Amino acid sequence: LWIGVRHIFPELTSLFLLLFLLSTPQLMVADSVLSYLGAGISPPEPTLGYMLFEGQDLIGSYPWMFLFPLGALALCVLGFHLIGESLRGVLDEKKKGVA
Repeated sequence: LWIGVRHIFPELTSLFLLLFLLSTPQLMVADSVLSYLGAGISPPEPTLGYMLFEGQDLIGSYPWMFLFPLGALALCVLGFHLIGESLRGVLDEKKKGVA
């Protein structure tokens, strides 16, 4: 039990954190695509995909109705990805320094 708590658990914690940070953008895009196609969460709930679907018809007269949800999705995906990659770089350097 002591070996598990002292040596294995810290390694698994960092791996699970990386898994969360690097898979969240994929889940966000998948949710947006499904909502855009009408197979996601039901329409009264606001999702970025449904906002994109509603804004595509208005892109000529009200472009912000399409561009703001698209920008929000892009910034969220990019933010999670950059945080995950930087954390992975820090953890790789930490492991190289120990070895």
